[in-house]
Amino acid sequence: MKVVKIKSVKFKLPKLKLKTDGTSKIGLIDIDGKEYTYEEIEKMRGIVVKGDLDLPSMGLTKLPKIKSIGGDFDCNSNKLTSLEGSPKSVGGDFYCTGNKKKFTRKDVKAVCKVKGKIFVN
Repeated sequence: MKVVKIKSVKFKLPKLKLKTDGTSKIGLIDIDGKEYTYEEIEKMRGIVVKGDLDLPSMGLTKLPKIKSIGGDFDCNSNKLTSLEGSPKSVGGDFYCTGNKKKFTRKDVKAVCKVKGKIFVN
């Protein structure tokens, strides 16, 4: 597992909505109990998420580069046209409905090994 130390960095936060469970602040993504901006996740490249990663309805046009996710991955209701940046493996379910492009199970399987179910349009 890759350990990353993050120093205090100022970012202009993207216009993102609150996480659906209301636990994160605007523009922050919760990963294993810690909050990061999209830009911080991109700079870490290849991190491992132990639990779920929920990115629904955030207006994303591309996915942050994540190595693997131990639980579920949710990228529903964004503006995705590509699955580039998807994790290489997901230990739970993969949710990818309501994006700009209608992805198929074949699209998901081409970029990610999913142990659970795949939910697409």
